[in-house]
Amino acid sequence: MERLTETSDKGGLAFTFDLDIACNKNEIEKIIKLGKKLKEYEDLEEQGLLIKLPCRIGDSIFIIGKCNDFPDRLDGGYWDATGYYCPYEDSELCPFLDCEDCNSVKDKLGVFEDTIIGIHIEEDNTYLIFENGIGKYLSDFGNTVFTTREEAENKLNNMK
Repeated sequence: MERLTETSDKGGLAFTFDLDIACNKNEIEKIIKLGKKLKEYEDLEEQGLLIKLPCRIGDSIFIIGKCNDFPDRLDGGYWDATGYYCPYEDSELCPFLDCEDCNSVKDKLGVFEDTIIGIHIEEDNTYLIFENGIGKYLSDFGNTVFTTREEAENKLNNMK
């Protein structure tokens, strides 16, 4: 991103471009306030402290994957569970809902809808954690993870 602000020789705000507008004192104060806020963000970005995420916790995302990519989930609580099941089993979120035999599509690629429940930031990676047990790196967005079903389905069609 091209910087629009910098620190002046006196330690204040300086724009990297000429301001050539005629406005009153009130408007100039607003521009200065805007410039200070922008400078703060640009400084954070240069220090590696600002990450732009494609989505936020609670958002739905769409993953190109296989049923086998999603770990089975325990049904019920610790004491009353009866076994493990696919998190997409009997769900309208399953891309293979019309299939009668789940085992026949375990290795088939499909678009799975999920929800972001956490974000893990490491020194050199940002990892997004999803409700159905898998997570992806931020770098996976646009490759196997998308913010819309349409984008994911288009990518899946191009992969075939």
